[in-house]
Amino acid sequence: MRRLAKIFFAPLLLSLSLTACNSGADDSDDLIFMWFDVEGKVVNEDGEPIPGISIYAESAESVTTDEYGNFSVRGGGVPAETTTIRCMDTDKEENGRYTTKVTVVELVKYKEGQGWTEGYYRNKEKLVIVMTADPLVTPVNPAS
Repeated sequence: MRRLAKIFFAPLLLSLSLTACNSGADDSDDLIFMWFDVEGKVVNEDGEPIPGISIYAESAESVTTDEYGNFSVRGGGVPAETTTIRCMDTDKEENGRYTTKVTVVELVKYKEGQGWTEGYYRNKEKLVIVMTADPLVTPVNPAS
């Protein structure tokens, strides 16, 4: 009797478990991915561009601002309405010294995705990040 039960129930249990594993395969919430592009400019308190600032974004490779303070970073990950940008002065003396600035950027979809990609996003508004001079650094007076 036990052997008969095993023969009958084993295929039934296997069939039910496979059905349960595949039940979410068409669900749009599974394994969704998004790409994002954030473009902006980094300036000092006087509005002058700061070159050489390292830009770090969530799920993206770091970039450095160009001679005009501009940057463009591309990343990807789980869909979100925002991403966090961290601006760091890593060259220190070359462009002055600035404190690290963290900015949350609102993203909007500009292109639909296909398959597991939900879509392509970019910053909602023009992004200008103002960095302040590091207060712990005493400016060097060239006259002294």
